Amino acid sequence: MANPVFSNTKQFQPGSPVGFGAQPQPTGVEGFDDRMTYEGTIAKAASLFLLAATSAVLVGMLIPELTLPISFAAFGMSLVVAFGTRHEPKPALMAVTIALFGGAAGGMSVYYEAEYGGIIMQALIATAIVFASALTAYRMGWIRGSKKIRKFLAIAVPAYVAFSLVNVAMVMFGGFNMREVEIGGLGVNLGLILSLFAIAIGALMLISDFDFVETGVIKGLPAKWEWSAAYGLVFAIIWIYIEMLRLLSYLRR
Repeated sequence: MANPVFSNTKQFQPGSPVGFGAQPQPTGVEGFDDRMTYEGTIAKAASLFLLAATSAVLVGMLIPELTLPISFAAFGMSLVVAFGTRHEPKPALMAVTIALFGGAAGGMSVYYEAEYGGIIMQALIATAIVFASALTAYRMGWIRGSKKIRKFLAIAVPAYVAFSLVNVAMVMFGGFNMREVEIGGLGVNLGLILSLFAIAIGALMLISDFDFVETGVIKGLPAKWEWSAAYGLVFAIIWIYIEMLRLLSYLRR
């Protein structure tokens, strides 16, 4: 589950190994001129990323106090996307979900920046480095999407999200923050370890997403599936950015 959209969509199941950038093959599903391309996927990913960035700025500047409800709304919408776009991509639904995730990231950023000046820029740079590293590793063939990676993500992603939601609920009702538990003998909080783990998950999500994008292009799928591919990539980037904020906050204490 690099992204729930891909995991539940049979059109994105990987075929035989191919080199990155290989030429697409027509499938006969739709016209050959209306097929999925790298350029089209990048353009749609850029539009969703811009939407997320705009939402982040607006929420961060105007309504940061609504970060928590926006975060829960984003999670709920992600489930709708995961189970509601398996057979047909829904660009509007995906755009709303990405806007909510962007808003949540923007609201979180405000609070982290107030506590640790300059952390937003640091998190952005670190996220860009992770993205570039994942893309380089994929293009060089050092690591490819595989069934083992997809199975790991299918367990790790929902497990981590469930832990995060339970932790937030505990804090809201006066319980202790499990992320603040200090690991005996190491002198570090559990949150730091979890953030490192989550960033690794995000990097694997990107690797798997690249593989899904390539598979879609090689199979010559209809261009409409570019929206699903773009959604997966932007989702992973936002995931990594949020976890970078958390990780850097622990490192700067």
